[in-house]
This record gives sequence, C-alpha cells and structure tokens, in this order.
Amino acid sequence: MNQKFQQKLDFKCKDHPQTSAIFWCKSIDCRENRIFCINCQKQQKHYQHFIDDVDDINQLNQFLITKSKYSKDLITECQLQYKSTVQSYEQLISGLNYKFRIQEDKINEFEPNQALTALDSLVLFDDMKIHIKSNIIGPLQKIQKILDDLYMQLELQTIKYQISDQQRATNQIDYQKGSFFLYLFFLAISLNIINKSNDAIQIFDKLLLIDPFNLEFMYQKANSLNKLNKQQEAQQIYTNIIKINPQHELSYQEIGDILREQKSYQKAKEYYEKCIQINNNNSASQFGIGECLKETYKYNEALEYYIKAIQISQSNLLYLQSQGDCLRALERYQEAIEAYNVILSNQPKNADASAGKGICLLYLNKYKEAEVLLKNSFTLKLDCILGYYGYGLYLYFQDQYQDAIKYFVKALDINPQHIHSLNWKGNCLRLINDYQQALEWYQKALDINPQYVQSLNGKGECLRLMNDYQQALEWYQKALDINPQYVHSLDGKGDCLRLMNDYQQALEWYQKALDINPQYVYSLYGKGECLRLMNDYQQALEWYQKALDINPQYAYSLYGKGECLVQMNHYQQALEWYQKALDINPQYVQSLNGKGNCLALMNDYQQALEWYQKALDINPQYVPSLYGKGECLRLMNDYQQALEWFQKALDINPQNVYSLYGKAYCLLQYGQYGDAQLLLENAYYLSPDNKIIDELLLQCINSLNQ
Repeated sequence: MNQKFQQKLDFKCKDHPQTSAIFWCKSIDCRENRIFCINCQKQQKHYQHFIDDVDDINQLNQFLITKSKYSKDLITECQLQYKSTVQSYEQLISGLNYKFRIQEDKINEFEPNQALTALDSLVLFDDMKIHIKSNIIGPLQKIQKILDDLYMQLELQTIKYQISDQQRATNQIDYQKGSFFLYLFFLAISLNIINKSNDAIQIFDKLLLIDPFNLEFMYQKANSLNKLNKQQEAQQIYTNIIKINPQHELSYQEIGDILREQKSYQKAKEYYEKCIQINNNNSASQFGIGECLKETYKYNEALEYYIKAIQISQSNLLYLQSQGDCLRALERYQEAIEAYNVILSNQPKNADASAGKGICLLYLNKYKEAEVLLKNSFTLKLDCILGYYGYGLYLYFQDQYQDAIKYFVKALDINPQHIHSLNWKGNCLRLINDYQQALEWYQKALDINPQYVQSLNGKGECLRLMNDYQQALEWYQKALDINPQYVHSLDGKGDCLRLMNDYQQALEWYQKALDINPQYVYSLYGKGECLRLMNDYQQALEWYQKALDINPQYAYSLYGKGECLVQMNHYQQALEWYQKALDINPQYVQSLNGKGNCLALMNDYQQALEWYQKALDINPQYVPSLYGKGECLRLMNDYQQALEWFQKALDINPQNVYSLYGKAYCLLQYGQYGDAQLLLENAYYLSPDNKIIDELLLQCINSLNQ
C-alpha cells in the first residue's frame, strides 16, 4: 500500500524539482520543506533532528492514517463533552426558570406558605446571579474566545485534501487546470451583476461543496445574499470569514455597511475602524465612518472622514455629495456649493447635488437661482427627498407656509423619518399659529433624535407663543444643554424672561446671544424692548437702531422706535416710525394701534378712532384698540358709547386696568358711584400705585358720603 501511495503521488522535492523526494519530516519546529530529497539531506537541512523526526517516504501513508485516527478520538471526545456541557447548561437554565421566574398573576394568588417559600428563594437570587456571572458566564466567554482563536488557527481556507472521490472524478481535468472553477465563479459574479442573485447563490453553493472554506466563494455568496436583503445570513457568512481570516478587510467593511443600514451606528463604526486598521486606504470604510457620524449629527468629525475618503478616491461623487451635505449642515454654504459644483461639472443632471446647492443658495438669499435648481432636482429624480425638502424651505422663506408643508410632506412620503422635514413642518405650523400641531411634529422629530436642537428650540417657541413661559424656558434650556451656543434658544430665553417682566435677566440672555452673533437682529431688538419697558427710552432707541442698521425692514424695531418717541412726547416723529412699519406690513396691528394712540394724544380723536378701527378690522379682539376707542369716546364726552367699548375690552380681558378705571370714570358721570367703586377697587388691586385710580376712588367715596 505504501509503495502504491508513493507511486501514485510521485513526490518531487520542492527545492530540487527534478529529483524525487525520499524523506519526510515530522518535527513541529522544522522550518524547512517537510518532504525532501537526497540533495537536501546532503545540504544538512534537517541535520539537527534527522535521527528522531525524519523517516522514509514509504512510511508517510501510515503516519497520516495513524494521526487521522488520533484526531478522530479527540473530535469524539470534544463532541461528547459538548453534549454533556449543553445538557448540564440546559438543566441549569430550566432550574433557574423554575425557581426564580414567577408570573405576577401567580404571586397575586399565593397562599401564605407559598409566599414564604418564594421569599426564601428570591432573597438568594442576587448571590446566585453573582456566582453564575463569575463562575459560569465569565469562564464561558473566555472559552468562546479560545474556541474562536483555535478555529482561526486551523486555516481552513488552505485545506485542499477534503475532496470526495465523486467530486474528484467530476471534471477532474478541468478542475486540475482550474478553468472550470474560474468559469463557474465568474458566471456567478456576472449573474449577481444582472440582479440574478438567487442563481448566483446556487453556483456559489456548488463551489463551496467542492471547496467549503474558500474565502472568495464565501464572500461572494454573502454579497449575493446582501443584494437580496438577507442581511442577517450575509452578516453571518462575513463573520465566519473573519473567524477564518481576521485580516479579511472587505468582510469588516460589509458588516459595517449592514449595521449602518440598520442604524446601529456605533457598532458599524467599530467594524469600519477594524477594516481601516488592516488597510488605511479603504475609502469605503473612511466614508462609512463619516456617514455614521453624520447620521448622529457629529458633522465636524464626519467631515474629517469624508475628506480622507475623497483623498483616496477623488472621483467618487457620492463622497463629495456627503461632504457637501455635511458642510451645509454646518452652515458653511459657500464651501458646500464648491463640493456640489464638482459633482455637477461631472454630472450636470445630478439631482441631489442640484438640491443641495439650491438649499445653500436659499441661505445666501439667492432665491431665484435656488428655485430653479430645486425644481430641477425633483424633475430629474422623482424621489429626490432633498429636492422636495429644499423646495419646502424655499416656500417657507417666501412666507408661503401652507404650500411649504405640502413639499415637506412629499419628502416624508418617501422617507417618513426625514428629521429635517418633520422639524420644518413644525416650523410652518407654528408660524400659522397652529401651536398644538406644531408641538406634535417637533416631537416626531425628537422621537427619532432626542438631541435634535432645532426641534427642542421649536417646542420652546410654541410654548412661549402659548404664553407658557416657564415650560418654554425648560425646552430652550434642553436645546442649550446640547449646544450652549445655539443663539435662537439664548434669544428665546431672553424673550420669555422679558414677557415675565424680568427685564434685567432678559437683557443678560440677549447679551449671551449677541456675544456669539453680534448681528443677531432679534436679540438687538429684544434689548431695545427691555430698555423701553424699563423706561430707558434713549438707550432703547439706540438698540432698535442697531437692529435696523442690519435689517432696515425689521418692522418690530420700527414700531419700537415709535413707542419710545410717544413716551418722549415726540408724537409727530412717532407717527412716522409707525408708518414705516406699516409700509412693510400694512396689517401690523400694533402699529395701527400706535398711530391711534398718537392721534389721541394730539387730541385728534376722530382720526384716532379710525386707526383703532383699522386695527380691530384685522383683530377684533385686540384689547388696546378696544380700550383706545373707549378712551377717545370718553374724552369726546360720549360716555354711553365709551362704556360699550370699555366693556368689550373687559369681556376679553377682565383684568385690563385701563378699561376698569375708564368704565368707572364714565359711571361716575352718570352718578353710579357704587358700581364705579367696585370697578376701581378691582383696578386698585391690580395696580396699587396708579395715581389716577387713587384720585377716582377718592372722588367716588366723597360722592357716596355726601
């Protein structure tokens, strides 16, 4: 048999290919070729262990048979131990279930003795838990690591001798040449390319029957499964490949891609990093880490990885798109446009690059160019989320909130979790005064990302507009806990504190916003408002003007200047500033009312009544104008009509001090001292330092005592 074995194989020496091998070496430490010829022996390559470890080639067959039997014994022992261990482990799990897991409904029906027994058992649970974790789970984890390491050491991909007689007989010549292997392999890859992945898998399965640990066959089969969205099966094969060859970089990359698609960004990042440790020039993994960071809103860090990916693969337009999107998120619009322009110079009809550039142009106030690009983007690509979202932004900036909502909804129809569209739909609803609905859409965004600063701020804005200042402050603070430099929330806190009459604190928060952005108009205006309400009209005028230097069309500051000038008795100038505000927004109720106030103070009551009415035509429940009409009529001695308008104001706000004492004054003229006294007492309770109320109360009491 030994002679037959030798003749059949006809061993040739690797170092001397023309010479037949006649020796073989079994030394574990030997680094020379194990099968060698007489020439190698003359060169004393196995000199140190020749006597103990070198045998005649005819004895090789018997050695292989004997060793194979030894391995069989070890494998059998492993199998028996495995079964025994699993049986004991299952027995323990069953016992733990029986002793410690008790259903709540059973506990509720316990007899006293059952409760006592359960108590005895469950009191011991913590000790049992520590014991099991220390002495079973911990050691098993170590054993698992040892098993995985041993599996890698087997280097199964190098094994070529486990081919059955039937497999060997089939196409023996072709297999020896390798051509049939290659034909099937490339056929399967071709099928994969034309989306016939099921057919490709069948071929890879046949190839793996012949060579079950061929890493390339395994890898390509996993890729086919991946294309069929069978990610779990694919991931298992990629994992098996890594166990066989821990340096298989593409398997790490593919697992990273699967985990990223499943939104397991941290785990995905870890696999990409392992891939990069093997090959720092793997651009796909550099890009993958960038995507993970971008999806978790770490834009600055993401940008570093996109730059690395682009340096490795400069022609990859997908990398440039993500770089542009990242720069856009960081409000670095000009740089983002440069990235999008590179894409568009190569692919003029790239929808996503057109949309990204369009959005940047919006923020640079180039609305016409932006509109063209955004419309073009969803014409080029019907499911261009970025295009629909961007066009929604365009309409939002044109104050067309209802139309904007339609486009945000189109983006959400494609991707219901597009967080920016959820947030901006909330913004639109807030600006059309549908605060409750807006809160719901902000919450939908926060359900996806609880740290999405814009939606945290949006909730604060809604609550402020609903006059729930305390709650609003809490949501602004949540935004600031994540981004302490988020100017909108700093300003929002200032607004809340101002509306709560805490002007000094409000000024501090406005200043914090201005320390970050000295040209933030809303905070410049906010400081002006606080100073006006603190009766520092000259300073207030300066801050209103600072806001107007940046935005001459900012109606609130124009109105604020009018208010200050009224208090400084410059009525004619005040009228001019109110009119400037109305030139920008003819329906600005406060400015219409302000003109009425000025005219009333100039004793032009008839004209004043007309301006108050203009305000009430827009907002019939605007209390200052209702009161203003009452006051004009009172000063015109039309007490009956005046009473009606004061009452209209009080029907909306029963605590309006001016209407309370205005109505009381009219009642005094009709001799209704008792009713007048009740109104004045209410007014005094609300405003105890008001001299007008004091005088009217004294007049009322004197009249009642006569």
